[in-house]
Amino acid sequence: MNLDPEVNYIIKTLSIEKADVISFFLKYKHREESLYIGKINRSLLEFTSDEEIYNIIRTYFIEEKYNKRMSACEMDKGKDRALEDFPKLCWLTNDYNQTGFRNPLCVHYNPRTGKNVIHPGGSRNIIIKLFGTRPITCLYFNTGGVDFPWLKQFKIVNPAMFHAKTTSWYLVADHGSLIPHVHFDTTTIPDNVARYHDLISDKLKTFSFSTNVGIPFLEKWETTDSNLRFVFKKDHTSVDVCKATILGLLGIPYNSPTLQVILNAST
Repeated sequence: MNLDPEVNYIIKTLSIEKADVISFFLKYKHREESLYIGKINRSLLEFTSDEEIYNIIRTYFIEEKYNKRMSACEMDKGKDRALEDFPKLCWLTNDYNQTGFRNPLCVHYNPRTGKNVIHPGGSRNIIIKLFGTRPITCLYFNTGGVDFPWLKQFKIVNPAMFHAKTTSWYLVADHGSLIPHVHFDTTTIPDNVARYHDLISDKLKTFSFSTNVGIPFLEKWETTDSNLRFVFKKDHTSVDVCKATILGLLGIPYNSPTLQVILNAST
């Protein structure tokens, strides 16, 4: 395969029977490579760019995806990512705010970029970037046997521990190795994405907010008299616009050095 040097990582998985994936992985991974579990600091992870996050949210509103109906069986199949991605972010934000993530992230070292990549887990990547402050539990694969001092706080685990009916294992041939991609509870995703899409659609029928800085893609809901108020502070960025949009629709108050979301502004 001729790999474009601009390609950060490959996503095409190997065609291996589900029952054989773990044994194949253990047989052909490098001796120095292991699957670890532990809590990784946010500062060690690579995140989706601010621009990409903003465009995910902006597109949902600009294309009026909230007016489109889609059943759970159609969700999370990549047919309409512009419709699926934003409700998924809202669902995961609410879960993260209430209980944190139930399942570990899947993280591996990318030798081409020299960074630790969250994959799969693109939506959780965004949630951690927007709202994460504490270390996150992850399954970590040390591609090529790379050894970091912080890995001493992790434990090597038997991959069979994460081989259940609700867990799907895939392998990607990349970086001269086999990169494990572990998906947890994927059967719950379509129902939750569809549910939050419907919740957003219904909420927008009566939604309003006031703000000290306009949000172009939400201008039809902006008013000067609303219980919900967004206060953008000095040095705010597009990330704060993304936070405000998600938190406002979920009804979650928030305060940081660059943004405040006030739920009862008129009282």
